Amino acid sequence: MGLLSFFKRTDGEGRRAARVVPPQDPGTLEALRLRTRRRLIGLSVLVVGAVVAVPMMLEKEPRAPQAVSGTVVDAAAPATGKLARARADAPEVAASVAARAAPQPLGLADSETVVSPAPAAALALREQQDRRKAEQAAADRRAADKLAAERRAAAERREAAQARQQADKRAAERKAAADKLAAEKRAADKEKDREKQAAERRLAERRKAEAKERQEAEARRNERRYIIQVGAYSEDAAVREARRKIDRLGLQSVEQDVNTSSGKRTRVRLGPYSSRAEAERAAAKLRAGGLSAAILAL
Repeated sequence: MGLLSFFKRTDGEGRRAARVVPPQDPGTLEALRLRTRRRLIGLSVLVVGAVVAVPMMLEKEPRAPQAVSGTVVDAAAPATGKLARARADAPEVAASVAARAAPQPLGLADSETVVSPAPAAALALREQQDRRKAEQAAADRRAADKLAAERRAAAERREAAQARQQADKRAAERKAAADKLAAEKRAADKEKDREKQAAERRLAERRKAEAKERQEAEARRNERRYIIQVGAYSEDAAVREARRKIDRLGLQSVEQDVNTSSGKRTRVRLGPYSSRAEAERAAAKLRAGGLSAAILAL
């Protein structure tokens, strides 16, 4: 019973010491537990063989197992206060437990020693630390790559914004130049229109003046007056009778005394008229009233 109690106590303390390692995730914890369990089983087999076989051959009564002192920490508890210090001392505790759980050199010669296996908890902790370093390095690389990508994207955005600003500026300059050219063209067109209108006005005035001159010349060419002679009478009674008839027709007559080869005569005339047409109309009235009418040009 003493040997079995020692084995169970040693195995339980080794397992409790192995639980000191703080796992990061469930998968890592399960793998660590499985690997530790296998190593402890192998160690237990060796210890059982040594504890059972060696005392039977060398001694009648084995040594009493030594009590193992250590701190048992639940791996699932948060690392605060004493628990944090216990987790920090985990490698030393695990090594101490493994050394105390090793079989004592009972009945061995002075030149013989028992070689104990490497502490499983320390190896697991180193692997855990290496894995953490690798994960941290990978996370740092990812963060650095992300930061570099963000800086590149920011630089590209700045360059794109600058390119858009330059393009907008060039477009504005082109538009301003086009607007200026269009304004100058409109001003030139307006000036041409004004000149054209002035030329048209001058031409119209010249044509009007020419037409007026032609009309005046035509009027001067046609500026001849006409008279109508009703008759030349030697007796005053005949003169009065002719003029009375002319008055009844609504026309006005004049008398003109002239000396002829036949003696003194009195002419009865109408006019003068500014146009032959007017004289023709008056002559037609005289003829309708029974008087003679002779149109004469002055």
